[in-house]
Amino acid sequence: MVNLENKYIFIHPRRTGGSAIERSLNNNIDHIELAGTKEYHWYLSTYAEHYNLDDFYIFCTIRNPYDTLVSIYYNRKFLFEPFRDKSSLKYDIPFSEFVESLYTNGWEYTWGINADVRIFPYIGEYMDKVDHLIRFENLQGDLNVVCNKLGLSERELVNGNRGFYNHPELYHHYYRYRYQHYYDKKTKEIAEKLLKKDLEVFGYEY
Repeated sequence: MVNLENKYIFIHPRRTGGSAIERSLNNNIDHIELAGTKEYHWYLSTYAEHYNLDDFYIFCTIRNPYDTLVSIYYNRKFLFEPFRDKSSLKYDIPFSEFVESLYTNGWEYTWGINADVRIFPYIGEYMDKVDHLIRFENLQGDLNVVCNKLGLSERELVNGNRGFYNHPELYHHYYRYRYQHYYDKKTKEIAEKLLKKDLEVFGYEY
């Protein structure tokens, strides 16, 4: 998301709380524009093709990669059309199989959907252009930092795509434990390989 009036670019990797950030900003700021097309998950390199990055304050949401992998598993399993229909999906596929299949078949996986939750590719060679990282674990606090830096009034975080809040009928399916609950030794080792760069660059641990 790019705002030309307030001169900021927001990088929104999947499942990092970015929808809550976008809604909070949209509810309080006019003239929100998306570069070129209505795409919520553009890489910073794409924005660099349209704008001089030095003219913008750039921030990005990030999240513990282990937690993000569990989040995309539930999101794609229960909420992503057309996979709410039990007949169209192995409805009870375990998390371990999901992770193994990502490692074997790539981030597109066998459901034919994008399950790529890696954060570093969104920034890549432009890491030094990012002014602030908004951590999922501290969304409100980091949003306040960004607003203060931009000279904007602080605003209350607007809830984003929190699964069963958008689809209450799926509450009993979507409710989950802390992410550690889903990992055994093998699954954790595979996840470490899938998410190696994110873990190293953003300093997250299991």
